[in-house]
Amino acid sequence: MINNMIETDAEWNAFLQSLLDKVSVFTGQTGAGKSTTLNHIIPDLFEPTQEISKALNRGKHTTTKNELFHYFGGLIGDTPGFSSFEFKDFDKYQLAHSFKMFEEHLNACKFNDCLHLPETPGCKILQLVHNHQIPNFIYDDYVKMQREMSEKEYRRKK
Repeated sequence: MINNMIETDAEWNAFLQSLLDKVSVFTGQTGAGKSTTLNHIIPDLFEPTQEISKALNRGKHTTTKNELFHYFGGLIGDTPGFSSFEFKDFDKYQLAHSFKMFEEHLNACKFNDCLHLPETPGCKILQLVHNHQIPNFIYDDYVKMQREMSEKEYRRKK
């Protein structure tokens, strides 16, 4: 859930700045907090939300259609959740270059093939996360996707 991953006002403000004058789409698993986050961004929106099911320990499908909302010169899309997500024909280096917040800093890393993972020395993206210029929750999601891609790659090679 985005709301629980933002730890500072600076992270929240960086997130809000990333939405200005752009088309952004909130996607993720059912119950991840997409509509809840949108309600925090646009307080008079009142998108319906539900608690996580205690019996199933997962989200309940509440958002049933794709919708776009105006936000400071841009649009934010709210989408129904999904139960699983998989990258097809997309590798870890493409993922490393696909995050908009990383884009202008990619050539500042010490190594050209930097994957921007926590154990990478000389990574500009890590420095920006540490300095709260890139929100932790965005970086954490990126690392999670990289780890999942590596695990699937490892299983394919076996």
